[in-house]
Amino acid sequence: MNMPTKEISMNLLERTIFLVMTTLCVAASASSAPAAEPPNSAVPPLLAAPASRPQKSPTDLVARVNGVPITWNDMLRETRFLLLKSGVPQNIPPEEVKKLGEIVLERLIDKELLYQKAAGIRVKGLDKKVADLVAEFRKGAKSPAELEQALKENYLTESELPRFFRKGLVINNFIEQEITGKITVSEAEVKKLYDDNRDKLRKPASYHASHILIAVRPEADTAEKQKARDEAEALRKRILAGEDFSAVAKASSSSGNGAQGGDLGFLEKGEMLPPFENAVNALKPGEVSGVVETQFGFHIIKLIEKKDGAVIPLAEVRGDIANSVKQGKAQKAVADLIAQLKSSAKIEKLDQ
Repeated sequence: MNMPTKEISMNLLERTIFLVMTTLCVAASASSAPAAEPPNSAVPPLLAAPASRPQKSPTDLVARVNGVPITWNDMLRETRFLLLKSGVPQNIPPEEVKKLGEIVLERLIDKELLYQKAAGIRVKGLDKKVADLVAEFRKGAKSPAELEQALKENYLTESELPRFFRKGLVINNFIEQEITGKITVSEAEVKKLYDDNRDKLRKPASYHASHILIAVRPEADTAEKQKARDEAEALRKRILAGEDFSAVAKASSSSGNGAQGGDLGFLEKGEMLPPFENAVNALKPGEVSGVVETQFGFHIIKLIEKKDGAVIPLAEVRGDIANSVKQGKAQKAVADLIAQLKSSAKIEKLDQ
């Protein structure tokens, strides 16, 4: 009965490179946008040059950070992963395109500054870690042509892979050792965040229910549907006359849990199909519903127990809240560090 949820689906090649791109704790972030499916195209159209301007070459410079170049190819790669991570839609208004380009460039500048700061700190087993990531990326390709395509989609060449992964690992190691690893979280901080967000930390109402399903094929005609409904009505009359719900479910339900007497366990509000949820919500414990139609067929539902929504106890979410506090501190620390590095860096932004 659970409703499906959308997830970003990536193959091994995507995941390998995505891991490095998205684990960097960089302060720059895109403005909020409605969730969307990740773009299918490998080319970020948001950075496409208008008709009045020539399209850039991959090696064209867009900035220098203490003399280190940032290229148009870097912009394209960062845009691709920003789109994948945030679900920013591709059809944003033209006035937002420039803003996106500015966000992407700032992210690249931030990462380069962090890398320059982190480069002097030793990473244990760095060469092996880089080699493992390169091997994992290559392993995801079933053929040389597929590997070449994956590299192209990520705006990389095979010779650039080791340096790309090395840079990500060095920055992550620096953040972990010098920032995240040194952050402490007090019980008072956890308690304050919990108290400030009690209205958001609620368990929805849940229902322990059983059901009997008389399944109907999606392509069934009116006569077939009516026959199924009549069968469900007849079973409901038997239950109301005193037959045991569980026994009837075991003998007659089309559902996979019929063998368990139709027991669905606890279902939270929002997990059920709307007609089913509406029927359950109208019942009192021990009551049996009328015949309920869903896309699967006709149901008879018995409510066994209802639990009202309630605030989740602190003990159940203490770890998550502590991690949230730590993450917030880390983001601020990284942002402060980047601001400090920028104050003394030579940053040249070239024409985009």
